[in-house]
Amino acid sequence: MLLGVVGLILVLCAVLVYSLLRPLVASGDPDATVILARCVSCGYEGPLSVQAGRSDGAQVCPKCRERAAYKLWECRNCGAQFLPAPGPGRVACPSCRSVDVGSAKPRPDATAPPPK
Repeated sequence: MLLGVVGLILVLCAVLVYSLLRPLVASGDPDATVILARCVSCGYEGPLSVQAGRSDGAQVCPKCRERAAYKLWECRNCGAQFLPAPGPGRVACPSCRSVDVGSAKPRPDATAPPPK
């Protein structure tokens, strides 16, 4: 009896750990991922579900429905989140000019809002 209870607790703990450590995926679409985005049209800033590998370029904003949401970048030096300047060249932080930048990550518990 005690062995069965311990086994059940271990299984529940494993499920909890898996759900906390798995990559963010939009519900129902295994080929989607969640990015942190900012809409240049309405100012929405938050999680956005996109097709894996297609996070660069304009996305449809979940708030205003315009194709004006872009992936946010984050400076690893000062922590500023920003949209890179358009055009070719190396992406640099507009606050501290560091080139140690990358995609901003949504919080682990973030989910993209459903489309309106």
